Amino acid sequence: MRWLIAEGVRLSSSAAARKLPNRAAASKALSRSSGGKTLSIQGEYRSSWACAIRFSHAWPCGNGDAMTTGAALTIDHILYVAADLDTASDHLWRTYGLEAIDGGRHAAWGTGNRLVPIGDHYIELFSVIDRGIAEGNAVGQWLLSASTKGDGPRAVCLRSTEFEMQAARLNLSIQDGERIYPDGRRVVWRQAGVAEAMLTGRPYFLFDWPQQSLALRLGQRAPRHATELAGIASVKLRGPIEDFPDLGPAIDIQSAAEMALDHVVIARNDGSVFEIPGGVQ
Repeated sequence: MRWLIAEGVRLSSSAAARKLPNRAAASKALSRSSGGKTLSIQGEYRSSWACAIRFSHAWPCGNGDAMTTGAALTIDHILYVAADLDTASDHLWRTYGLEAIDGGRHAAWGTGNRLVPIGDHYIELFSVIDRGIAEGNAVGQWLLSASTKGDGPRAVCLRSTEFEMQAARLNLSIQDGERIYPDGRRVVWRQAGVAEAMLTGRPYFLFDWPQQSLALRLGQRAPRHATELAGIASVKLRGPIEDFPDLGPAIDIQSAAEMALDHVVIARNDGSVFEIPGGVQ
């Protein structure tokens, strides 16, 4: 399949225009690349929290080459390793005014979570709740080891409407996952790159939510944060630059010797932002 790719650039905070690309605008601003194989548009977007950001989007455009960039990748959630869910929840509330609400259990892994909904995104507090089960599977074993190195964000989970295509582009294996809420509701997903992240320390992986509503994914009720939040604005990862593929416009890469999540930027509705540092500094 050939794709129409719209790619933007990071803009300075002083940019005044507010133009959001859409199909109508795209039809007026198309430019053909060499060979006529790709179509692109450029523009800028001013978000509700008054931060200029890059935009990048893709639309189907007939048969041809598969998508080869991270244009369609967006942030889904942040994986936050927690040795104890109560302690981690208390820290996020006291330090950042973020409320963590009940999540569910991953029965096969011996793990559980709490969720911190932030706009259309969330932070997942991920902890071992049954050590006996956790010691008998790869996910539980990884989490037991990771939690000894300190609490905090360890990886960014990205989503895409072209999940399988992006997983193939990034050479990531796909598995199924599920969790059960305390009220018995079941949430299912597909994940790509979790095994690779555990083995290599890559601070990113992919999720797909087949027929799962946003409300179901984000928890059992709305959180009561200290301030109103717009969303997760961006994530900075660090590591050898040459080892990172294109992960989309919301992911910044900083050169370093080893891969890790450096920090998460969260935007408030009043236009301000704050950072949560990564769990391993």
